[in-house]
Amino acid sequence: MQQTVEVGILVSTEGTYQRMGTSTLAGLCHAIAEINDNTCRRFRIEHQHYNPAGRLEGYAQGIAQLIDGGARHIFGTTTSASRPMAVVERLCHRVAVMFAGRILEIGSREQVLNNPCHAYTKRLLAAVPIPALDSKLAPVVMSKDTEIVDPIRARGEALQPIRYEQPEAGHFVAVAV
Repeated sequence: MQQTVEVGILVSTEGTYQRMGTSTLAGLCHAIAEINDNTCRRFRIEHQHYNPAGRLEGYAQGIAQLIDGGARHIFGTTTSASRPMAVVERLCHRVAVMFAGRILEIGSREQVLNNPCHAYTKRLLAAVPIPALDSKLAPVVMSKDTEIVDPIRARGEALQPIRYEQPEAGHFVAVAV
């Protein structure tokens, strides 16, 4: 018998980042469908979506609504480098960094934000405006070897498996994408 895991998806599909949010939501729904199609798993994921409409207060309202609706885990996206970082730092226990529908780095909030290992995660964090002069984050100089090509795949095209390293317990980083 399969256990049902209730999850919430907190993704804004309106405003400036409408296209990115819609694409992310579609990717998450596709990933959940693939997980549910695997009959070897002992669980099934049921999900509900809340759209914060790009508003900072919408994220807090969405979390409350998803939890009230029975969600035990919440997956969400933030689409702007400055405002939502405060949301991530305050509300998230675990953080996953995705690019082109694939998880590149996942770990606890402290592991991912304080010790980013993947080049893409480093680039994202380097883009966050830092008001404090005594900040811990050093500027990251980007070079050609840190670029990630955005793959455009045909519908149904198989994805190459990703190999992950584990720099510390519970912190996984994609090695080859």
